[in-house]
Amino acid sequence: MAHRMVGDLVAVGAASTSQSSRRENVEIPPLNQPGTTSVGSPNDARGDSQGAEQKTARAPASAVPAGGNSAPGGDSGAHSDPPPAVRILNTHAGPVEVHEFSDGSQQWRFPATGSFDVVIVQRSAGAMIPEAEPLLTGWPVQTVYLALGTAKEWIMQYCLPPSASAPAAQSGMLVTLGKPAKLEAPFIQLAMLPPPKITNSSRPALFSGSLGADGRFRRLRPVVAPDYETRPELLPYIEQWLFRPAKWDGAFAEVDVVLLVPASTGG
Repeated sequence: MAHRMVGDLVAVGAASTSQSSRRENVEIPPLNQPGTTSVGSPNDARGDSQGAEQKTARAPASAVPAGGNSAPGGDSGAHSDPPPAVRILNTHAGPVEVHEFSDGSQQWRFPATGSFDVVIVQRSAGAMIPEAEPLLTGWPVQTVYLALGTAKEWIMQYCLPPSASAPAAQSGMLVTLGKPAKLEAPFIQLAMLPPPKITNSSRPALFSGSLGADGRFRRLRPVVAPDYETRPELLPYIEQWLFRPAKWDGAFAEVDVVLLVPASTGG
């Protein structure tokens, strides 16, 4: 597998195809539904948001993801690959297509009109992900949960850049915070997930960068911190993701972002 060279680390602390595909309808609970318990460590179990049994037929060889781009690590040979297996997940946000490739990687396609059931709005990021505090300095900081078939949901926090956030006014000892900017959450449209041999890890990973007004991640790099692994091998997959961009007062806007990839084993 050809991996992209990652030059920067942030230190904190110490295919669609014309051939037919087999489809099965599976009911799962709503996407992005946080648990009812109080927020704990980013790696705490939140329960399986995809509790319904899911079945699929595996394609016998590597396939090309929708859009014509080969999955990272896929077979680059000249032979014609069969179509991937496809599952349809019926969610509160609408039907989600899951394309499963023979190497274990997956492509998730979300409804264009979907939205998160819950968006958590905070004054700062530190209460949930302490390492994100110096990385997300705009106001307010919003948090969403991404249900992607893993036992623990992925967590994304984002905010407008500091220059776009509401300013604070000070008069003597009194500090008055400005009115928070009206920020509409970005919503995921397409996610490419690595095969288990790449995602399996006993510790979570954290990435920092921005989500552009075009819905693509920019300048993503691993965050180096004691509780997180540095996982640059995930970047070729995550950088293929596409979102309906965030909106600031009705216009598409770039936001600063951190993305937490949960541990898959041992925690």
